[in-house]
Amino acid sequence: MIKYTDEHKDLFLDLLRKNNLNVSKAVESMRKGFPSFERKTFYNWRDADQAFSERYEELIEREIDEAEDLHRLHRRGIPKKDEDGNMAGWVLKPDRQAIEFFLKTKGRHRGYVERTEHTGADDSPQELVIFVRDGKDHSSNT
Repeated sequence: MIKYTDEHKDLFLDLLRKNNLNVSKAVESMRKGFPSFERKTFYNWRDADQAFSERYEELIEREIDEAEDLHRLHRRGIPKKDEDGNMAGWVLKPDRQAIEFFLKTKGRHRGYVERTEHTGADDSPQELVIFVRDGKDHSSNT
């Protein structure tokens, strides 16, 4: 049985990052160099090794930060500028769903909420998504 070191743990975290936090794929990659590596080894490290657990949580937080940066591009869009620097359309238009998601998660304390109602004429189900800000209804049928 292999005695894993901090270098092995660092390698696993790097593989986890490279595999988009997919534990199965990181384990598979780890087995290329260490054929007896098991998924439960990762969970044992996470649960029993405080330093590893902190590095793992930091990895998760960095990935969330990166996702939020990408999400910001979708919310704001990328304007296209003409040769004089004036706006001339969009390279990437702002994404309404990204904006609403952001407001529902980060803007909840300002009154942005969503609720879903199931209604419909002649007993046919219809989902109505209601996006509310300060009591004003911004609805869309889905």
